[in-house]
Amino acid sequence: MMDCENMNHLLDAYLDGTLEAEQLQKVQQHLAECEACRTLVQMCRDLRTEEGPVPESCSSSWRQAIREEEQMETKQQKKHSLRSIALIAAAFVFIVGGTLITRDRPSALKNSEANNYVYSAGSASANGMVLKRSYSGSETQVAETYDAAVPEAVSMEAGQEQKLIRRVDFTIKTMEFEKVVENLQALTASVNGRVEYLSQYGDKDSGAMRNATLTLRIPSDQLDAFLTDAENVGNITSYTNQVEDVTESYYDIETRLNTQLAKMERLQALLAEATEVSDLIEIESSIADTQYMIDHYQGQLNGMDDKVDFSTVTVYVQETRVAETKEASFFERIGSGISDSVEDGLEFLGDAVVFILSMLPWIAVVVIIVVVVKAVRKKKK
Repeated sequence: MMDCENMNHLLDAYLDGTLEAEQLQKVQQHLAECEACRTLVQMCRDLRTEEGPVPESCSSSWRQAIREEEQMETKQQKKHSLRSIALIAAAFVFIVGGTLITRDRPSALKNSEANNYVYSAGSASANGMVLKRSYSGSETQVAETYDAAVPEAVSMEAGQEQKLIRRVDFTIKTMEFEKVVENLQALTASVNGRVEYLSQYGDKDSGAMRNATLTLRIPSDQLDAFLTDAENVGNITSYTNQVEDVTESYYDIETRLNTQLAKMERLQALLAEATEVSDLIEIESSIADTQYMIDHYQGQLNGMDDKVDFSTVTVYVQETRVAETKEASFFERIGSGISDSVEDGLEFLGDAVVFILSMLPWIAVVVIIVVVVKAVRKKKK
């Protein structure tokens, strides 16, 4: 179907009678339907009749003007296309950036993701012992070494018991998440320990990998047996064992406490013998200060006793799809990668929908402002 723009291109040829039959038929059909083009054709015929043919220079200028107009329209179309692409890119960046910033995902335990681990921990220089455990690869190979220059005995006063605070951290990766968490709690109860803290996140129904953090207090005399049994609960991928010798600090605080207790006895005796009011007030003030110091030192000793008697064990449990007790095969790695990619993509799309819906009120406000500004500008023009 011919339009007025095409008719303008063929106008000279039509008036000169040089059109092909097919083009001539389309022009005649268009002229039968378009009154504006019929008027234009009649005006051109009248001009040719009265003034002769249109000069070649005028015809060339007219064609040049038409070509420039077409080029201008092409440029404007390109500008509109670039503007549309820029708007789409801006919207994409806004949605993706906003989703990444606002999405609520619990942070993973980054320290346990590497394949190679080297941890070292040792007691204080009082006994010179250094325990090192290193882990390498997915099969968790363990090697223990002790410093050769370990003294046979620790120099302590007669009757003093060595005070050691032990802290153990390890990570378990498993495909049986719930079973491992339950077994750890049962194992803790079996050695008369307690679960001091338990945090679990991840949604089984949505397919997201679950993680749990357990802080366990294990009787120090049962710690080694507990750790041995824990190796059978799941695949341990990282391990840290720290021993702190607080013997010197402990008995220093105990000495200070005994000094304050002796001072309290003397003050109590003086209070019983005092007769002057001023003496009574001064003695009672000293008793209050002494009692404060007694409570302070006693609290420190109680805290140390609790840490010495009950070792702190922190366990990180991470759910995994592929068993990590052996090297995953090539196809297992591909399947796991595709599954993780799809899961992460679906989770991101869900977060993006939530972000967009939450931003709809502000988007509506922006649209209203833009419409109002355009209306005001149009009215001014």
